[in-house]
Amino acid sequence: MRDYELDRLLGLARIACDSAVREGAEQSDVRASSGKSISIAVEKSAIKSSDVRLGASVSVRAFYRGGVGYSSVDRLDPESAAKAGR
Repeated sequence: MRDYELDRLLGLARIACDSAVREGAEQSDVRASSGKSISIAVEKSAIKSSDVRLGASVSVRAFYRGGVGYSSVDRLDPESAAKAGR
């Protein structure tokens, strides 16, 4: 993963965490991730199928008055990250 991608994920994590705290969370933690998966099926020495999947998410866990709440979005943009924190 390139440095600018890591910086982008870190920035989105901060947005989500700040949003949760602004909404009243006493504590929060965030996970921001982006990944790629490649699968290839081989049968009798020939490629039978292949599949490429891209995934991304921002997830927030927030604590308030002894309770805990979870939220997750599957888009990597500032608006979605803030939404995850709310």
